[in-house]
Amino acid sequence: MKKEDIAFAKARYEFCVQIFQQEKENRETLEKKAQLNFSFITIFLGAVFLNIGFFGTLKDVLQNNQSALPTWVIYIPLIIFAVSLFFSLIALITAVQIRSYRAEHPADISQLLFDKDSEYLADKTESELLNKLALGYSMAAEHNRKVNQSKAQLVQLATYLITAAVISLFLVLWFFVFIFLS
Repeated sequence: MKKEDIAFAKARYEFCVQIFQQEKENRETLEKKAQLNFSFITIFLGAVFLNIGFFGTLKDVLQNNQSALPTWVIYIPLIIFAVSLFFSLIALITAVQIRSYRAEHPADISQLLFDKDSEYLADKTESELLNKLALGYSMAAEHNRKVNQSKAQLVQLATYLITAAVISLFLVLWFFVFIFLS
């Protein structure tokens, strides 16, 4: 085997390992973003359920509404808030449950490499081994990239929905103060 062939096989192998590692880092970053979004949802739900008395006050204020602002104006942001939180939670749970990542090597690697009857390495050369390993890394990286893209879309959707929930919550509070003060 030529030294150039082995050098090329090593370079390809190292490149495939690097791409695989990059996808692994992307996965970890997505999981951290999902955890951050879960934290926001937990804070919102905690604030809502710890402040149940607010809804009673809101109900009284809306029933005694003397302002020019119609009461349905406050219900729309409340509905948007609830729906946004619900669907962001669904999107995050779906993203977290995607676990179809592929390993960089076959499951029975020891038999493939060390069994004398194995046809995994036909020529049993360094170049062939590097090529097989590089192929495993590249196939896993391609598959994992698709999984990461799906997760990224769901996490991004959840982020947009949480943003909508924050904006709608501020609208509810603003309308509440406006009605309460008028």
